[in-house]
Amino acid sequence: VEFGYNIYGVETAAQTFFHKSAADVDLSESAVLIGMLKGISIYNPYRYPERTARRRNVVLSLMRDVGRIDQVAYDSLRVKEINAFNSSYAITNSIAPYFAQHVQEWMERWGRDNGYDFKQDGLVVYTSLDSRMQQLADAAMHKQLDCLQTVVDYQWSRRSEALWSTDSCAYSELTDYTPFKHYWESNPEYLNQMIRETARFRTARARGVDGSELMRTLSSDAAFLDSLKAVKTRLETGLVAMNPQTGHVKAWLGGRDLATDWFDHVDKAARQPGSTFKPFLYTAAIDNGWSPYYTLLDDSLKYVTNEETGEEWNPVNSSAPMSGEMITLRDGLARSMNTISARLILEVGPPQVAFIARVMGVSSPLAEVPALALGVSDVTLYEMTTAYSAIANGGFRIEPIVVTRIEDAQGNVLFEAEQNARQALSPETANTMVDLMRGVIQRGTGIRMRTQFGHSDLDLAGKTGTTQNSADGWFIAMHPDLVTGAWVGFNDRRVTFRTDWWGQGAHNALLVVGDFYQRLKGSGTEFISPDNRFPDPPVLYQDELDFEDRFDDRRPRDRVGW
Repeated sequence: VEFGYNIYGVETAAQTFFHKSAADVDLSESAVLIGMLKGISIYNPYRYPERTARRRNVVLSLMRDVGRIDQVAYDSLRVKEINAFNSSYAITNSIAPYFAQHVQEWMERWGRDNGYDFKQDGLVVYTSLDSRMQQLADAAMHKQLDCLQTVVDYQWSRRSEALWSTDSCAYSELTDYTPFKHYWESNPEYLNQMIRETARFRTARARGVDGSELMRTLSSDAAFLDSLKAVKTRLETGLVAMNPQTGHVKAWLGGRDLATDWFDHVDKAARQPGSTFKPFLYTAAIDNGWSPYYTLLDDSLKYVTNEETGEEWNPVNSSAPMSGEMITLRDGLARSMNTISARLILEVGPPQVAFIARVMGVSSPLAEVPALALGVSDVTLYEMTTAYSAIANGGFRIEPIVVTRIEDAQGNVLFEAEQNARQALSPETANTMVDLMRGVIQRGTGIRMRTQFGHSDLDLAGKTGTTQNSADGWFIAMHPDLVTGAWVGFNDRRVTFRTDWWGQGAHNALLVVGDFYQRLKGSGTEFISPDNRFPDPPVLYQDELDFEDRFDDRRPRDRVGW
């Protein structure tokens, strides 16, 4: 169910409008959400609180009439003020509007818990954001997303899937084509579905307009269709950067432009992470005694997931044919080989992988099935970047900090952030994982950080991620000074990248992070320094050792490196 602003589902609507879970909304707030379904535009509490209150009261009166609430409750609730999110001028015009909205939500929770009204009590709030880093991130994002938008516009304009260039910005030179022409011609059913999902269609149907006649009218309305297509084919992104040692959030881009999309792709949008989830599998393996040099077969795999129906799971590699060779875990992760991850999770066990992910900072529900290894459960960019920070800082899960201090109008300190660090991994496990994920940057799917953006001087580790049908591209980079996560995709999952090449996180989300780090380095060593290095992995795992003399193809019986 859509609630406008690309908000889908009651849970997301409750979080967005009332900053609480759907399980925690009161009767008045519940009635507001139900009332909005009559017309999400005309009963939007952002813009029309009084009109929304009248609609809410209609819902409450119906609840009273059927005995769900009594008259006393109705009389009390009908006069209750609607305290929904209000997009203030200060937020919409700040250099980090999505971050400002997140801070506002945080302050509202803190105020409720501590007896303050942060809007009325003259509080002075200090945040972790670095305005210089934010501006550099914003510049990188706009350059790369503008180029990637021309890529998808052009590729979906024509029948052929052939690449015109592997340089995204080269597509900006192309003219004389109609963006997404081929997409709409080849997917007419999607356009019809999207029309039916619009507020205009649903509002008219609620007024009793015939559905068939309404579809004919809207399908012939060129201005309406152009607007709908522009929204659906707009490429979006999210980026968040945090100091892994302190948890301080330094940069936050919730989207390309607040004026066109209020939905925050850092902490509101939950998407499949693809291969960026694989480090949790490998962490679980390393933490339970597997060696980075343990080998598995790179070949087809058939695993029966349902004995009654005979349903099978048949994972294959996404970008290279299966070799039939034995591959080490180190190389399997660097090259993001699905066959190796699939075989590994069958040995480690999905529950153990889910457990490690939760311990490190992933809070979204996780399906404890073998396909979890390939990132099939929706998560947010915020929690993924938080979890990666636990690898980058030697094994500590540190809750992200966005507000560092709060003072009252007289300068008295009411709150000062304290680092909330909990041991999630042993230092040996964390440092081993860093070393494995260095391979992603040095010779694996993240190599463009070195070859295209010239970051060979930085001690970087990370992981790329791509989801089925090229719907989502991810990249998370780790440096001792900064962990940065980025996601690129479309709000509507029916719209995807046209080709596997541009759909890969290595060729979309990585570009945003690579550009951002390039700009950081150009500003000196204050933000990210080549001199700062990760600790060496345990000596047992260092490459210079003759590991073939130390390990056979069997998993060691005990934890190694502890």
